[in-house]
Amino acid sequence: MDPAEVFATDGVVAVVGAGGKKSTLYALAADLDHAVLTATVRIPPFEGHVARHVVTETPTAVLRSN
Repeated sequence: MDPAEVFATDGVVAVVGAGGKKSTLYALAADLDHAVLTATVRIPPFEGHVARHVVTETPTAVLRSN
């Protein structure tokens, strides 16, 4: 099953829980053309998994600029 197709209906995905978040986010990043990732805790950069990595206080502004 293609993760991008599963989540395409709403356009917003929240990934929470005690395990598998990073693997899920890597899979989505590989399949989606545009994505914004926000967090309330420190997360490691997705180097090697995304084309562009931006740290900002306004993630929606970055998405709109692309």
